[in-house]
Amino acid sequence: MANRTLSPTCLASLMVAGTLSLGCDLGPSDVPPPPPPAPAPAALSVTGLSPATGWTEVTTGVVVAGTGFVGGSRVLLDGVATDTSVINSTTLVVRMPPRDVGTVDVAVVNPGGAPMKAPQPFVYIEVPLVVFADPGSGFSTSEVRDAQGQVVQFDQRGRLIWKADGARLTGFTLSDGLFIYPPEQFCQCWFEIRFGTEEGQRRAYLTADWGHDNPGTLLDLDVAGSRLLVSRSQIYPPGTFTLAGVVTEETAAGIVPVSGAWVYISAGSGWRESQTDANGAYEIRGLSPGGPIVFVSKTGYRDSRQEVSIAGHTTYNIGLVVR
Repeated sequence: MANRTLSPTCLASLMVAGTLSLGCDLGPSDVPPPPPPAPAPAALSVTGLSPATGWTEVTTGVVVAGTGFVGGSRVLLDGVATDTSVINSTTLVVRMPPRDVGTVDVAVVNPGGAPMKAPQPFVYIEVPLVVFADPGSGFSTSEVRDAQGQVVQFDQRGRLIWKADGARLTGFTLSDGLFIYPPEQFCQCWFEIRFGTEEGQRRAYLTADWGHDNPGTLLDLDVAGSRLLVSRSQIYPPGTFTLAGVVTEETAAGIVPVSGAWVYISAGSGWRESQTDANGAYEIRGLSPGGPIVFVSKTGYRDSRQEVSIAGHTTYNIGLVVR
């Protein structure tokens, strides 16, 4: 075997390792180069806020995007430091506390550095009101009237706003655009928005449904402190229509009225009802335009079921047949 000469670099490595490797015959050109220097950290910048708006009365979580964020980065709101979560070098999270309507300048500062301002401020806005729309006419409004003409509004936080003095009652749930579910302590029912015309103006009105028993009359509301008082009235939305007529049967002696028959009409999630008097007459008020189903029932007679077009005050007479 030929003799091999170990380079000084290899000898030093063998002395440190305490082992011998005949393959360790490295020259100066075989020594690996030192690693490249670490890249300089990105400069601090703030590129945006998401979201850039929030409601005045709630805390809003905001993502601050940018570059150069470090472990000690802080967010400043109008120059005042607030609690900040550093996710990584490009993302911070901050909680914007409730404030009045207006704007707040947002900036980020690193330890020992100068603040860097966001390109736009954070904007506080009022909680939006719910707008109710009449699918038939296209009319829409945020103001809803009760039997006394008192106005209430609802906002997207589920609050009823008593417009007379601005009182706010919480806990209302909105569903399907025209239905509102109040807290149980206010009403064992749900509210339904109906529309009518008063003094030539289309308006929204508040009725309530206690299950299927839904006469369509307006609610009479009062607010006492933080309590809502709900009661029924005998008033229908102005400008709505009446369906009326007579229920009869044909006998050998001729056509005679049928008293005590129940006439039902589908309405919203339930129905309205009227019982015929001694003359066989019935009347159902507070109807909106449409084609509801009219159902008539009395023991000893075949049931009657018919769709009726409501385009104004409507007369609809019904003939029953004995079973």
